[in-house]
Amino acid sequence: VLPDPPATRSRSGESSPASDSGPRRPDAFGRADQPFSADDWEAVNAIIKHAQPDMLAKFDELRQADPEQAQKRMLEAYPRLRPLLDLYKHDRTAFDLRLEELAIIRESMPFAREVLELRGQGKTDDSPEMKAAREKLRDLGQRHHTNRLAIQRREIEGMRQRILRREKDIAEQTSSPDRFIDRAIDG
Repeated sequence: VLPDPPATRSRSGESSPASDSGPRRPDAFGRADQPFSADDWEAVNAIIKHAQPDMLAKFDELRQADPEQAQKRMLEAYPRLRPLLDLYKHDRTAFDLRLEELAIIRESMPFAREVLELRGQGKTDDSPEMKAAREKLRDLGQRHHTNRLAIQRREIEGMRQRILRREKDIAEQTSSPDRFIDRAIDG
């Protein structure tokens, strides 16, 4: 038996089950249950190809049969999907860097498992099998490190651009405050 859904409080203060709380609130990107656009599905396909390529055919089947269910599954499997979709639309370079990160993580998993299994078998770090697996992990770690630095540089550049736009706005408002005050009053 599953537990009852957690209770939530409405604005009026009444308690109700979470499942009966009405339509979902929009997420941070202003979309709650909006269907994916063609661009969103294109990005989703790219994400699956990099993160779980063996699942692409099954996911395409689900998408053809029930797009709403496919979207729901993607949002459950990838909680940070919406920001990736926005990167796909607005900053393909940053999107590609994030895909590379997913690919590196996927590629490193078998080697990490191998190292753990070898340790479980009592192999030491100087055994040939352990050296080979650790070397592959080290190469992937280097790729991941380089990619993370590129992501951080990209994020910093985006922050710089936003700061420059904000400074320009402030300079315009400072140079002619009456125009901005009149616009606020007149609507």
